[in-house]
Amino acid sequence: MPDLQRWINRIAPAGRRRWLVIVPVLAVAGLSLLPFAFPLPSQLRSAPSQSIVITDRNGLVLDNMARPDYFRHEPVSLAEVPPALIDATLVAEDKRFFSHSG
Repeated sequence: MPDLQRWINRIAPAGRRRWLVIVPVLAVAGLSLLPFAFPLPSQLRSAPSQSIVITDRNGLVLDNMARPDYFRHEPVSLAEVPPALIDATLVAEDKRFFSHSG
């Protein structure tokens, strides 16, 4: 019986190490296959709704109600940009901002 106990004690650490590798590998493999086993509901697979643009009868935009997760990107001319914003950009950039291509 002492020989059996000694043999188990000698084998056990190697077995534990093996299981410490096998179990996480199987867990990662199982988690990576989870999306294939349970696909997303159709509501989540559809494209997000667009923002609502309210116009008058002549097509003039009165309001643009954007989704909460949507950032508005409306192009403006350089004349419409406040001088303080231009100065702040130049401070963040370098002194030769307007004289080189980037």
